[in-house]
Amino acid sequence: MESIWLLRAVLFLGGFSMYSSNIFLRKSEKIPGRELKEKKPEYSWVRFGFLIPYLIFVAIIFALLQIVMNELSVLLLSGAAFACIGLFYGVFTLISGVCPVPLSAPVLFFVFGDDAKRAGIFQSIWSIAVLLLAGFAYLY
Repeated sequence: MESIWLLRAVLFLGGFSMYSSNIFLRKSEKIPGRELKEKKPEYSWVRFGFLIPYLIFVAIIFALLQIVMNELSVLLLSGAAFACIGLFYGVFTLISGVCPVPLSAPVLFFVFGDDAKRAGIFQSIWSIAVLLLAGFAYLY
């Protein structure tokens, strides 16, 4: 029987891993996806180069988590899914140098430069730690 505090911690920390780039990049210049072509033409590919793999990744992760962890509680499943999404954001930032910042649902913002790389590193490490905690909670 899982401890409820551990499940809530996984959910909270997983949500934080998904949105940690918002906290680290709150003072950075954010460019909406629609304006990438005008402001940074060399990164015009990012808008759809991020969105399409992201949607595929989310569908695969939710399918795998439901198949593998079908007896888990909703809190643990949600926390692990949020951490996976945060890991995708972080790895995408490390590969491309562009950090997606999900501020509002219909509009996706991007940040470029060293701040984005630092946020991506933190987001990747934090997400891996939350996934390890979720694995521990599953075994516990």
